[in-house]
Amino acid sequence: MMKLVNAVTILRVRRVTLALLLAVGVAYAVAVLNLTVWSAGGDGGRNYVPFRSIWDYLSADRPARIRVRHLGGNAVLLMPLGILLGLATSWRLTRSLAAIVAVAISIETWQLLGTTGRTVDIDDVILNSIGGGLGVLLGLGLLSGLAALAPSTVRPRRSDTASADD
Repeated sequence: MMKLVNAVTILRVRRVTLALLLAVGVAYAVAVLNLTVWSAGGDGGRNYVPFRSIWDYLSADRPARIRVRHLGGNAVLLMPLGILLGLATSWRLTRSLAAIVAVAISIETWQLLGTTGRTVDIDDVILNSIGGGLGVLLGLGLLSGLAALAPSTVRPRRSDTASADD
């Protein structure tokens, strides 16, 4: 009887956790859309040369707060998505990274085709992808930590048994 009660409690905790993650995910998606698509800002410039604007921000005489806001902001933008993918899906690392890159490309494509006044920059895709990838690794690390603390509340993942190069 005690095992049944524990199993029911674990299922309830998982449902509440997934519902919370879903709510956070929706709020996060709205915030990203607000920052990247709905708000008009920027000069409408275009950069299709990888690392050009990154180099410009690092080498030009710009205030540190501008550098941090642009480079750090783009790196952090998709990090929460990566964390959510690491925590809430059973995807392997490569699939999560592919999803992050697809979202970053989608944002820039929408800025190119669907909005006015937005700067389109391949370096944003690079920085968004790096930040999202770090988020996936952080989410997987959090999940491993939770599994170590309470093994019965965390389901095994396919990626836990996958090879280290994936």
